[in-house]
Amino acid sequence: MHYRLKNIAATRSDSPAPAAPGSANVYCQSLVDPQTHAYLSTEELRERFEASGAISTDRVITYCGAGIAASSDALALTLLGKKNVAVYDGSLTEWTADPALPMEKD
Repeated sequence: MHYRLKNIAATRSDSPAPAAPGSANVYCQSLVDPQTHAYLSTEELRERFEASGAISTDRVITYCGAGIAASSDALALTLLGKKNVAVYDGSLTEWTADPALPMEKD
């Protein structure tokens, strides 16, 4: 089975961290109200993820530095009804340790 895949980074958009090729960034803190710390409405969450391409793809893998922030993005996507969402629990800590894996840097 083949999937259209989208990797979503949950790190700060101004982060100098490398990224997996073809990934988009949806910063985990952009998914919550800064005053109440509750998740935004489903309409607002959908807007953020539609801009990244995560809504229109078959499978999404979220990642960050170690997998913690990526869990928030994965939860938000499941709240939006996405069924095929995974968290790369090794995230960039594991990915960057392997020099054979491709990286994008600003």
